Amino acid sequence: ARTNISLSRTNLQIAIVDNETAPVIVELEKTGYTASESHPLIIICAVITDNSSDCAVEFQFEVMLTVNATTEDFSETQLPLVFAACEAIACAEVEVEDDSIAETDESFSVMLERSDSLDSRIELSASIANLTIEGDDDAMVVGFNSTTYTGTETAGHARVCVEVSNPSSGGAVRPFSITMF
Repeated sequence: ARTNISLSRTNLQIAIVDNETAPVIVELEKTGYTASESHPLIIICAVITDNSSDCAVEFQFEVMLTVNATTEDFSETQLPLVFAACEAIACAEVEVEDDSIAETDESFSVMLERSDSLDSRIELSASIANLTIEGDDDAMVVGFNSTTYTGTETAGHARVCVEVSNPSSGGAVRPFSITMF
C-alpha cells in the first residue's frame, strides 16, 4: 500500500431542499366576467400564478368554483375546476339560463373555494371575481309599420309589414312569429 496519499476535504454536506413547502398560488384568471341570456356560455378559468417547482404542479387537485347567484339564472352554481398534473390552468363552463325575466344588469360574485381534495400546500389568492348578466330581456316592441293597407281584387295582394321598434334590446335576435287573422 502507498503511504504518500493524503485525504483532503473529507467532509461533504448534502442538503435536501423541500420544494413542496412553497405554496402553489391559484387565482381566477380575470376579475370580471360578463354574460347575457342571448350569449349564455362563459368560460371561467383559474390559473396557477406562483409555484417554485420545475413542473407547474406535481400533483392533481381541484378547487370549487361557486357562482353566488340569488336568482335562477344559472344552470349550475358550483362546479369543480380540476388541475391535472403539470397543468397550470383549469376552466369550467358556466351557462346563463333564459328565465324570461327582464335582467337589469344583475351582478353576482364568482369565487374559488377549497374542495375536500385541496392540498394544504395550495393557497387561493384573488379568488373572487364579479359576474354581470347584461340586461337583454327587455320586451321587444313589435307593430305594423302602417295603420292602413289597401288591396284590390285586380292587384291581388298588399304588402303588410311588421317591425321591431327597439332592435338593440338584444332580444330582437330571437326568432318569433306573428299571426294575422
